[in-house]
Amino acid sequence: MDSNLLQIVCCPKNGQSLREAGAMELEALNLCVCPRISGGGHSGKTFRWPLGAALIREDGLVAYPVCNNIPLLVAEEAIAIGKTL
Repeated sequence: MDSNLLQIVCCPKNGQSLREAGAMELEALNLCVCPRISGGGHSGKTFRWPLGAALIREDGLVAYPVCNNIPLLVAEEAIAIGKTL
């Protein structure tokens, strides 16, 4: 993800900054949301395919998927992750 973009985007729910998910965080996130990997849906949100990227909110409680290099920064797309990643 473009670092310039990360400097200007923020969480649509509370305005906190976002950072790109690391490889291990992304793997853990996919275990929670992708039925093809684990039965998915543990976070209340499911995706048909594993996420290739995600943005994590500063407090670590929410992630936003990135599809085709476009962050889905809509409150309804938020994935509640708690402090599990």
